[in-house]
Amino acid sequence: TGPVSENMAEPLQICYDAVPDPKIIILAGTDAISGGIFEGSPALERGFLHKYPVDLFVPGNPVHPLTFINGVLDLIR
Repeated sequence: TGPVSENMAEPLQICYDAVPDPKIIILAGTDAISGGIFEGSPALERGFLHKYPVDLFVPGNPVHPLTFINGVLDLIR
């Protein structure tokens, strides 16, 4: 959830590497998907999203809980 800021790019990579396979990447919310109102900001680091395939995009700002649950259920079926 939320945009990946420059100062959180490395912790996100460390967290991703620590999770055992199989891994699922879910982008929840407009800010995570496109950067939202922060799109184009030099404070964002979107390189992580270009390195790994995203399994699920859940739209909304904020994401409705039932939308998230339905998206995850559709993904794992």
